[in-house]
Amino acid sequence: MFGKPKKPLDRTCYPKSQESRPLQLSESLGRYVYVVDTRGVIHVAPDQLHMHPKVLGSVESALYAGEIGINLAGIVYELTNCSGTFQFKSKRSLCCVATHLVQLGFAVRNIIWFPPDGNSPPLRLQCI
Repeated sequence: MFGKPKKPLDRTCYPKSQESRPLQLSESLGRYVYVVDTRGVIHVAPDQLHMHPKVLGSVESALYAGEIGINLAGIVYELTNCSGTFQFKSKRSLCCVATHLVQLGFAVRNIIWFPPDGNSPPLRLQCI
């Protein structure tokens, strides 16, 4: 279960990116930013500079956000909490994202949690 919804730190009312979409099992190979909306839907957009607030747009709250990498076989090779816009800190909620991805049919290989202090080394989580 996710924690409380969080507004983006950047309160600029960006429009929703035209490249933003709900994550599908048929998603193409690539690196994406993701945002989990308040209904629990995982939305993705290509990993670009300052993209997180544009995934949902309109200063919408999120349950979690980070980065995700998907390889040719459709395997999530990396799932993180990296988002300067939302800065979610919960390891448990990152594990919720991983569990949700597995429920959608993805295989998740590496779950990496970055501590909020920015100085401590990242931790590889075993969630699923």
